[in-house]
Amino acid sequence: MRTTPLQFNRIGRSESGPSSMHYAQIDYARIVKSGNGLAVVSVEEDDADVARQPITIPEGHVIIGLGHGASPTPAARKLLDEAGVHLVSTVGDKQWRPEPVRFTSLAHAQAFIFASDELREKALRRVFAARIGESVALDGASLKDLQVLDQAMMDDTHQKLAERYSLRKRRERGSADPANLALDLAGEATTAIAAGVTQLLGMSPQLSIVDFESNYPEDLATTFAISDMMPIAFRVAARKLQDPESVRAAIDEELHRAQMVPRMIDQTRMLLDL
Repeated sequence: MRTTPLQFNRIGRSESGPSSMHYAQIDYARIVKSGNGLAVVSVEEDDADVARQPITIPEGHVIIGLGHGASPTPAARKLLDEAGVHLVSTVGDKQWRPEPVRFTSLAHAQAFIFASDELREKALRRVFAARIGESVALDGASLKDLQVLDQAMMDDTHQKLAERYSLRKRRERGSADPANLALDLAGEATTAIAAGVTQLLGMSPQLSIVDFESNYPEDLATTFAISDMMPIAFRVAARKLQDPESVRAAIDEELHRAQMVPRMIDQTRMLLDL
């Protein structure tokens, strides 16, 4: 595998939110000190020096997502810290819990929403809109009706995916069959990534949108359940891997490819838009 340069894309373009955030991600590679700067080096090539690619860090809040086998050397980590680059795991690895970026708009919005029943209802409708469509969730339906419809869509998605991959249709948390094991692990991994994003954005994990028994990482992860978490779990389950470690590794690779971190940042901006 030949390493390519980090490709930074701008995220969070809203004027009311983080307007100068740049994101790139790597896996199976090291970030190293190279002269007075930084470079990415593949860890899967014999001729690693040939695969060495320079890093150009853009201005603004810069985030690098680290996937499988990706890490900076100590010298590179020092340069990244000096440049204000934030490292976050693309698979929920707690080793790469990021320092918060330096803005407070999202944290303030989160606190206002948590303290207001009216604002929380608006934000909760956005959670449902992300899962079942804006035309339904934002058009006057009661929250109870939306909860029923949301659960029906979850059940329907589960049934369709189980049929597509010829896997068990019944959802049983803690079960060791391929489908349920993969769903459990994919849910845990997606929530772990959401926890990293919550910390990156300087928000409180304890202040939930949905209810007082959940937390914000769980709220954020649920918005990706139908679109990403469940399909990934069933695709991995269909491979009939032999042990939980292999299942989790396969799920992590899928989540990395799905670019969950920048999408969760954009989703947070949408959910907390007052």
